[in-house]
Amino acid sequence: MTPLKKLIITSIVSLALITGLTLVFVIFSNNVRLYRNTLAITAAKISSGEKNFAHMVAISDLMKKHAQKIARIRYIAIDSSRPLPFIETIEQIGRSTNLKVILTVDEKKKDTPSLLFRATLEGSEGNIRAMIALIQQLPYQVKIEDISFQRDISPSLGSGQIIPSTPTRLFITMRVATQ
Repeated sequence: MTPLKKLIITSIVSLALITGLTLVFVIFSNNVRLYRNTLAITAAKISSGEKNFAHMVAISDLMKKHAQKIARIRYIAIDSSRPLPFIETIEQIGRSTNLKVILTVDEKKKDTPSLLFRATLEGSEGNIRAMIALIQQLPYQVKIEDISFQRDISPSLGSGQIIPSTPTRLFITMRVATQ
């Protein structure tokens, strides 16, 4: 073999070897860059997870601190199969405010997590106001859906004036959250 052929073959092999090594280096450096990006994303997720964990610990401590208040909040919904405690509470409030209370329960609809109550309160206007104030303080989630007011007008007064002690009726439709 002539020295020129040896030089050409050596140059071709060297060039192929250098090209192959360069190609391997480029592929390897791309993989390193991908892994570095993945590592940065994972580190950011871990940092975010640590922050979330710190928030969860803070919330857990807060919940432990206010456990009694949270337990009380859980009683804002009544048991749909046993609404009797709520009914008894309303009747007790009616007795304490000297009102006649008639309370009926509508059928529970399957798509709503609540019961519909219709109440008729009869008595003086001041007592009705007192009862409404007491209903608002109950530990139940009560939403007034409809309210209607009826006051008897004394026929003995020709001008249709209303006497303050005249019996008054209040019709309330309220929705109470259920469990």
